[in-house]
Amino acid sequence: MEELKNVIEDSLKTENYPRNSKKFKMTTEAKFQAAVRIIRSLPKDGPYQPSYDMMLKFYGLYKQAVEGPCTEPKPAFYEVVKGYKWKAWHNLGDMSKIDAMNCYVDELKK
Repeated sequence: MEELKNVIEDSLKTENYPRNSKKFKMTTEAKFQAAVRIIRSLPKDGPYQPSYDMMLKFYGLYKQAVEGPCTEPKPAFYEVVKGYKWKAWHNLGDMSKIDAMNCYVDELKK
C-alpha cells in the first residue's frame, strides 16, 4: 500500500519535470488527467481498493471538473446506482471546475 502511495505522489509531483532544460510546474489540468489515469488503471484485485463511497466521490468530482455543476434531472427512485452518482455530483453545487480538479487530486493523495 505504501508503495502505491509513493507511485501516486511521484506521478503527481509538480516540479522537476524537464522541458527545454527548464523546470516547470504541471498545470492543474495535467495533474487532474494524471490522477484520472491512475484511478482508471487500478486493477480490480490490486492492493488499493477504494471504497464505494470513495469511488462515488471521485465520480462526482470528475463530472464537476469536466462538465461543471449538475444540471441533470434526478433519476427515478428505482435507478439506485444512477441516483447515488447523481447525488455525488449534485451535492458539489457550484464548485468550480478547477476546484473540483484540485479536490480530485487531493483525494487521490490521501
